[in-house]
Amino acid sequence: MKESIKAFINEIERVKGKKTLDFKDIIELNGPRLTVDNQLTEEEFIDAMIDYCKKEKEKTCPYCHRKNVVKYGFTKNTKQRYKCKECGRYYCTTTNTPMYYSKKDMKKWYEYYKLIENMTPIRQCAKKLDISIGTAFQWRHKILNAIMPMLKGKMEGTIEIDEVLIPESFKGNHSRNFNFHMGRAPVRRQRSASEYIGCEKVSILCCKDRNENVFTRAGDRGKIGYLRLYELLADKVTERSVLCTTNNMGYIPLARKLNCKLYKLRGRYEVVDEKYHIQNARAFGRGIVNTINYKFKGVATKYLNFYLSWFHWQEASKRHTRSMKLKDILSMSLYSNQKLRVCDFKNVRSLPRYIY
Repeated sequence: MKESIKAFINEIERVKGKKTLDFKDIIELNGPRLTVDNQLTEEEFIDAMIDYCKKEKEKTCPYCHRKNVVKYGFTKNTKQRYKCKECGRYYCTTTNTPMYYSKKDMKKWYEYYKLIENMTPIRQCAKKLDISIGTAFQWRHKILNAIMPMLKGKMEGTIEIDEVLIPESFKGNHSRNFNFHMGRAPVRRQRSASEYIGCEKVSILCCKDRNENVFTRAGDRGKIGYLRLYELLADKVTERSVLCTTNNMGYIPLARKLNCKLYKLRGRYEVVDEKYHIQNARAFGRGIVNTINYKFKGVATKYLNFYLSWFHWQEASKRHTRSMKLKDILSMSLYSNQKLRVCDFKNVRSLPRYIY
């Protein structure tokens, strides 16, 4: 058992050569194939992750990323405390991780990671772990916020791009927020087809290439303009790729700017030269919409990018075993150096503030 833990830690150190790892680097962590079910118990797996986290924090400051670090006592929860002599800041082993400021046991967090891997609804998570619904909600978004910057895989070759529309949602409890302003008139629950089509929609950009690489983000209200398309896809699309898109005029200057060939399709079922279409991206987008509408019963638009990163990770790791997926999401959340405190939830947004 100890040899498996050491092999796991050594493999992490081998591929960790930068401050944050790309998703492809995280996949390389599965080299020793440390499976939770066969080789290690849950307690041993948690201990291995905590030991590595302690070892990493002893080397590098999570704030300035320098290595002039010394031990500096313990916290109230008996966690090792460190001080960086360069920036003068203090931190512990869980600093800038989803577990930051949490008073719950690590075993309960590990159980929650398993529920995240299964996309379990919040109320079921709260019931299984004996925590409040508010805590389950906050934990979910802390984890999704941590893995979002780690999903940076580029797309190349033939890239399908589709846009799906969902109604703008203000789901949530706003009773204590006196500054809340919905920005539109309330919508009746029983709506006609014309009323549903006429309500404000949010577009979701869904991209997928023929190598199963995916990318999805919240676009804008209504159709996505060229500026927003370039902002989202400039570092995701390689040059001289082939773009198969919808009939959105914003893709014409985008393809010219990115030096890509463009096939602008008028219909979602149109096929050009028997190989250029957007049916794979369309299926990916419809799966996202169906999960949001029927499994989660709607998602607040301000948190939409968190859930889209969740779908991105699920699609990218759909061929992995359950233990590999669990190790991926644990590794990404520990390496991302991202934190989301409760006081930061009011500043979360998915749509751009500018209007074109």
